[in-house]
Amino acid sequence: MNETTLEGIEGAIAVRRAKLPEVSEADLRQRGIILTEGPEAFRQSFGKTFSPAPALWARPRSAAELSEVVAFAIQRGLPIKPMGSLCTWSKAACPETTGIALLTDGLVGFSDAAPTLRASLRGPAERPAVAESTEDVRATRRLVRVGAGCTIWAFNEALIERGLALQTMGGYGGERVGGAFSTGTHGSSIYFGPMCDSVRSLDLVWQGVKVRLEPEQGPTDPHLFDESEEHRGWLLVQHDALFHAARTSYGTMGVAFSYLVEVAPLYHLNEVREPITLSVAREEMRAVVESTPGNVFDRALSAEYYLNLASQSAAPPVTRVTRTVVPRPARMSKTRSTVDERVFGLLHKLGVDPGRVFTRLFRWMPKRVPGVLDFFIGRLREQFANLYDRVYNMGAANYVGTQVQEIAVPAEHLDAYLDDCLALANRLFRGEQKALTSPIGVRFVKPSPATLAVQGLSYRDAAGNEKPAALWAMVNYTLTIGTEHGDELLRAFHDAARPYGGRSHPGKYCFDDHAEWAARHDLPAFLALRRVADPDDVFLNGWNRDLLGIPQEKPKARPAKSERPRSQQPSAFA
Repeated sequence: MNETTLEGIEGAIAVRRAKLPEVSEADLRQRGIILTEGPEAFRQSFGKTFSPAPALWARPRSAAELSEVVAFAIQRGLPIKPMGSLCTWSKAACPETTGIALLTDGLVGFSDAAPTLRASLRGPAERPAVAESTEDVRATRRLVRVGAGCTIWAFNEALIERGLALQTMGGYGGERVGGAFSTGTHGSSIYFGPMCDSVRSLDLVWQGVKVRLEPEQGPTDPHLFDESEEHRGWLLVQHDALFHAARTSYGTMGVAFSYLVEVAPLYHLNEVREPITLSVAREEMRAVVESTPGNVFDRALSAEYYLNLASQSAAPPVTRVTRTVVPRPARMSKTRSTVDERVFGLLHKLGVDPGRVFTRLFRWMPKRVPGVLDFFIGRLREQFANLYDRVYNMGAANYVGTQVQEIAVPAEHLDAYLDDCLALANRLFRGEQKALTSPIGVRFVKPSPATLAVQGLSYRDAAGNEKPAALWAMVNYTLTIGTEHGDELLRAFHDAARPYGGRSHPGKYCFDDHAEWAARHDLPAFLALRRVADPDDVFLNGWNRDLLGIPQEKPKARPAKSERPRSQQPSAFA
């Protein structure tokens, strides 16, 4: 059945939900789906900003088991929060202490075939030609389905085996697909939005019911879907607003277990890191914003800049990074050779967090911080050619313990924002001996129609007027972990972006509040859509409630329940 109106969708879900059997905790425990203690890898977030301490842990390994877990949470009135790899600094994925931490690492798998696709999309499955230009990467498309619990590393390996590739990605492959899509992970390219924009269809669980969610006229053929034995009992929903709301919802609209993703043919990248001056870098960034012929994206698929806001040099150094699509290199680069790669890699091998080492160093000699950053920025020169995923990976920089904030700024205001940031950084350093302890990065991302994407289709200027966004500049602030006055520094640069329509990336240190979200998004419309997926509010945590303006619930004791013997417990799904 394909429902296209909110009323029809709510009614169809209600009918299916009413047929769900009571789910037994004892049964889920006996089958190893409910755990009392979580695995070691999930006991602290990547940014060390929170340590999950839920009442229960759940680790489903299939769509059927996931449906049972969600039904169990609803029947017991327990909050439940999906968790990927916890590659976050905000509490978007933090479970409530009275609820369930939902691990998604068992929801894996990869499929080329999609028998329920519309006929026009069921193209040949032969291996495509390797892309040799930006145009090739952008023009040729293939649809694949991947499990939400796969890491980006595993997803890339499966794609490469088939001669395929992601269009864009971030600098770390340890994120899980569901976490990356649902929080707006992105690369740096004017040609692509965040990774969630490559999603064409989601398989989710809403209220214990399995749902395939797509835009109107989505890729699934409703007739074939209804006839599919594999999808018996599912609900096909083809609705633009629900689709755009669910793609990036920070874990508030049920839980996805697989995605249909648009991918590109396999390609290789040649990354060139080249030291330039701040004045040259800013001219190049202006050229990008103004779409001036000859800007860096005329030759590169991806580009970004690393700079030191508090540099005391007369000609502050900047590293320009360009990644250009090239034919398969005759000789692949094996390892990176920059000074940061060697230093961070060595400390990591010794079992030492490089971030903590540099934090101690900077506390001992705070006046030297800008000079040390200039030294590293000036020695990042490198050429590295390999498969796309190897090049996008940041390497040993991922070993550094950090505090990370990312600010999205409408690109037309980037120049003015950087002026303010340079003045702010120098005032903080010269007047108070406070400095950012890592270079900042400037990246570019195309606006996204995903409802809560930080890189939205519009923004509000200082006068409160809504304006269309043509391009977003993503300004990344990284502090070595434990930096003194770290929160104060990050908040200062966040506040400096407000007059320009800037906002925090919700997956990083996020200083936005409900008032800012209410001014930026049509929250009543989003909340109406969200309640179709989660009318019981079990997928909300305190962080979600604060930003969305939903009152905090009083903690509940887990209710007593009668348990039937396992032999009398029917399966949630055939």
